[in-house]
Amino acid sequence: MFLGFGLHNPNPPNYVPMAIRKSSNWKDLNSNNGKILIRKSGGWVDKSIESVLTSRQINQGQNRIRRGGDWRQLPPMEGGNAP
Repeated sequence: MFLGFGLHNPNPPNYVPMAIRKSSNWKDLNSNNGKILIRKSGGWVDKSIESVLTSRQINQGQNRIRRGGDWRQLPPMEGGNAP
């Protein structure tokens, strides 16, 4: 006899890239409830959420960095450093 259950989360894992400097210390936006907002048509649009599944892939995501001639999705930061 086997009795058990499993949990499944259908939502992909997300993070907020980048870090800011406060009081001489780097604080990553992901663990400090930070947001990345851009001004568009007189209002603020949230561009914070990135998918872990596409981290550092070419031409993916909303927040990118140029590496080796390619635009790549920004990775998650930990205390101002990318893992």
